[in-house]
Amino acid sequence: MLFGLGMLHKKLGVLDLYSLEKITFFFNESFPLDLLSYGFKIILFVVSLLLGLVIYYGILEKHNVFKFIHSFELSFNDICLSITLFLSLVHVYLKLTV
Repeated sequence: MLFGLGMLHKKLGVLDLYSLEKITFFFNESFPLDLLSYGFKIILFVVSLLLGLVIYYGILEKHNVFKFIHSFELSFNDICLSITLFLSLVHVYLKLTV
């Protein structure tokens, strides 16, 4: 289906040989199109989708993770504290790494 949508875009002129020439003219960049990369992207998407379904139905539903998350309640102060802690940790991490 994804390959079909890609071909439909190509047939409609969204991404054809002339549009590639226009991109090269306006932006001085060239993007080679090959069917092997489309196939690899489709396979990678399908594998990611299947892995997500296995994780969701195999692990998360069996161990009642969502019931724990649903029963966990935060007050307004708790939400403000968690946002502040998260942003502080991101800030410290970026200061240490960059």
